[in-house]
Amino acid sequence: MADAACKVHMTAGEYLALEAASAERHEFVDGAMVAMAGSTDTHNDIVYNTTVALRGQFLPRGCKVPFSDVKVLVERLDAYFYPDVFVTCDVRDRADPVVKRHPCLIVEVLSKSTEDYDRGAKFQKYRRLDSLQAYVVVYTSHRQVDVLERQDHPFWRYSTFSTGEALHIERLDIRLTVDDLYIGTNVPAEPDEASTTATPD
Repeated sequence: MADAACKVHMTAGEYLALEAASAERHEFVDGAMVAMAGSTDTHNDIVYNTTVALRGQFLPRGCKVPFSDVKVLVERLDAYFYPDVFVTCDVRDRADPVVKRHPCLIVEVLSKSTEDYDRGAKFQKYRRLDSLQAYVVVYTSHRQVDVLERQDHPFWRYSTFSTGEALHIERLDIRLTVDDLYIGTNVPAEPDEASTTATPD
């Protein structure tokens, strides 16, 4: 999750030097450092559950499912991100322990402050990764998982899944059960009607 951007613009090299010395995490987008938003128990539980589910399927294939302090570099944009969860199966990513360049799957767990960005502009940046086969967003307001799966260029297939359903990402040959991602949380099955109903003027 990323929050408001810092105003000072800098080079990627300057960002990496500052980030290495910083106690807080920042992404680097459009020449500016972007502070990471604060987390919650629910967010962390979903990230943990998703990581466990993916590691069970990808580790036997020799892939890596790094933890949250590992960055993804979108080289075409010279931008650095901290996805909530991602997977890389590319041997070229073994050389650098803190920056990966070839993820095949990225997962972002949404929050109220980052939902629009994660579902929109952030995906537009992630899709510049040639290695990326699927982008998954997991809601925290209710049990819903959206999947964008790469098709023939330039198309992506959009699918949405809810409680009681299982999703299959064909290009990666993985299956996830929606409710497994919400184990240990109080996230409701359906969205709160009050939050989805427009307030009259």
